[in-house]
Amino acid sequence: MVTIFGHIMKEDENALKETIARGIVNMIRIARGNTVTFTYKQLLRFSDTSLSQKLMSILENERKASLGIVLTQLKYYMTILNDKGVVSKIEKNANGYRYFMYKNEFSEFWELAKNNPDRAVKLLIDLMSDGG
Repeated sequence: MVTIFGHIMKEDENALKETIARGIVNMIRIARGNTVTFTYKQLLRFSDTSLSQKLMSILENERKASLGIVLTQLKYYMTILNDKGVVSKIEKNANGYRYFMYKNEFSEFWELAKNNPDRAVKLLIDLMSDGG
């Protein structure tokens, strides 16, 4: 367990993986078009887990020492998903990278996320667990 200034950064690696996976799946579930684009902050906002709320608090309050650690952890797992072709990076800005997913490229996963979100979350967690 890692703590940052009294905040629990991650209870365990699975909690962070689940937070990322739920954010991606939830964004796909509400998507009306064929593309989902998001930043780290948007990913956390859509996760709706207890860990995502703690991480959002750190990001929104811009605690400089904590901010770098939070972004590094998120970037690590997003890089794994990027390397595996699940998401793509499009640009880097002051708040980190912006990622995107196209329905056409990930149609099977897109349908899984819409119809069976729990299974889609598990699939993403398994992909992140395999490492980069």
